[in-house]
Amino acid sequence: DGTDPNDPCSYNTANVTVVQSGDWLASDCDGDGVTNETEVTDGTDPNDPCSYDPANVTETQSGDWLTA
Repeated sequence: DGTDPNDPCSYNTANVTVVQSGDWLASDCDGDGVTNETEVTDGTDPNDPCSYDPANVTETQSGDWLTA
């Protein structure tokens, strides 16, 4: 499907068939500074750089967040 198997943030949501774990949970796919795992717990969207709880920013904000 044109994704990179070595990049936990390179996936097509429609093709996800198992619960995400490991590297994906530890990543920050949208660059908002909140890990994907925390975003799932918070009920925010790990693919939307504008959907996050500022109180949970633990990473340097980057990528999509900076351009949003």
